[in-house]
Formats: sequence, C-alpha cells, structure tokens
Amino acid sequence: MGSVTANRWLALGALLLVSGLLIGCTTGGVRAPNAPPALTPDGLVSSPTPSGLLFIRPDHNIGGYDQVFFEPIYISYRDGRKALGAKDQAALLTALERGERERAEQAGIAIASMRSPCVMSMRFSIVDLDLNEVGSTNMSQTIFVASMGTVTLVVDIWDSKSGKALLRFAQRRKILGGNTLGPPHAAAISRLKKTLDTMLADFGKQLLTVISRTRLQPPVSPECKGLLRTVGDEPGPRLLLV
Repeated sequence: MGSVTANRWLALGALLLVSGLLIGCTTGGVRAPNAPPALTPDGLVSSPTPSGLLFIRPDHNIGGYDQVFFEPIYISYRDGRKALGAKDQAALLTALERGERERAEQAGIAIASMRSPCVMSMRFSIVDLDLNEVGSTNMSQTIFVASMGTVTLVVDIWDSKSGKALLRFAQRRKILGGNTLGPPHAAAISRLKKTLDTMLADFGKQLLTVISRTRLQPPVSPECKGLLRTVGDEPGPRLLLV
C-alpha cells in the first residue's frame, strides 16, 4: 500500500494547488462554466459543487458499500506558524473525530471497526492550518480580532480493500474573528472548532447527494449489501465541536 499512499498524497498536493487558485480564503468556490474538468493523479474528476471543491471517480458507486471506516485524522500547519500545544491539538482532533462519527450515525451510516471488502475508508485532514493566536497566556481580555486565520479541510474516501480513490472534498475558510472574551488562545481554538463544524456540515451535504445518485446501482461486490444506498438525502442536526 506504500505506492497507494504516496499517490494519495501527490493527489492531495495537486488538489491544494487547485484549491488555492479557485477558492483562496473564501467560503467556497466552483469551476468556471467553460473550464474543462480537472483530473487528479489518482483518477478523480472535478464535479460542480456550491461549496468547496469536489472530485469524484466517475464509476465510484459509493452507495454500494455497507460501512465506513474512519482513518486517523491528519493535521499540518502553514510554514512558519507555531503548532498547537499537544493538549490543545489532542482536544481538537478528539472533537473532530466525535463530530464525524456523530454525523455519520445521525445520517444512518454504519461505522466499521476494521477495513474489509464492503467498507470504504474515510480520512479527514486539517491542512495548512494558519491560526493567528496560539499563545499560552491565561490572561483574560476583551479584544476585537478581524480574523483568527485560515484552515483547509480535506476529506478523502477510498476503497479500503484496493486503496482506489473514490472521492475527495476540500474547502478552505477564514476562521472568523470578532469580539473575543477570555484568553486569546482559547478564543482562537473555539472559533476554529466552529469553522470546522461548518465545513463538516458542508461535506455531509455533498456526500449524501453523491450517495443518493447511486441508489439504483448494485453492491460493490456479491458479499456486500449496499447498505449506504439507504441513507437519507438530508444531513442530521448540526453538531458543534465545542
């Protein structure tokens, strides 16, 4: 699986380049009407979307799987930016993992405990995190901050048996500022969690739309039931990561 992993990271790098060109620091973006669809190194084709960037394998049949296996969350920081402390980063990743699982359960998506032929893998990546205030001060203060920084969320879905890429979603958002109360670093992390929550909701809508288009297709293999075809068209209630 080494070559598969390398190919996926190559595709991620290409996607982030396109992401920077198309959506920058906006809340989302779509391909220009007359532009040809972009193709990633691992065979995904760009698909029109109202929010972020969406790349799909033309013959994906995501609804033909039975369960989802959540891979470990990946996080990286913009060059020159200080990383979150170990405790804050662990809390952030735990909140994101809880949020992704709760959203899946509310949408009727079964969660697998291991990879298998009827399972698709899903990984959430927090990429190029640029958080303006990650200091450790505990001093409470009230200040106005125009922006807390920017963050990119990338979601990869692939066949857990073969490693074949199925879908990739990316969205870059500003971490909105405003009047902050209390320690600056705590306020920044709170705003980051709320921003990621909004991005999770956007991805959930896209995924359910994609699944709904595969309801008439057969399971991915004879031993599978294609249970994901039965999930609802609408995402569950919004879940904050705070």
